[in-house]
Amino acid sequence: LGYRGRSDRNLSPEPGTVLAVLGLETRSGHPPSKLSGGERQRVGVARALLGNPALVIADEPTGNLDVAATGELLKLLEQLRQDLGLTLIVATHDSAVAETMDRTVRMSGGRVIAA
Repeated sequence: LGYRGRSDRNLSPEPGTVLAVLGLETRSGHPPSKLSGGERQRVGVARALLGNPALVIADEPTGNLDVAATGELLKLLEQLRQDLGLTLIVATHDSAVAETMDRTVRMSGGRVIAA
């Protein structure tokens, strides 16, 4: 956050609120090595949400997750999209993940092949 020129006093929503929404409130003091893959992915989502952005770009947000954790994260992203009015752009190679999105744009070789 310091890299973005922000202090934790100027954040909206508050970090504690974001962690609670993501189910991480009891894990806030744990080092990354003690978090599961799903928890690490949710930490990434939490970082993206601090500062109340209008747009979140997620590159392979489910890439390292098992099927259950993928489903949980996708539900969470949809809930946050609805609750906070976020625009989400999700890049994925997983067709099952792509099918959960409102709109899909397919690319090949750096070119749009289907929209």
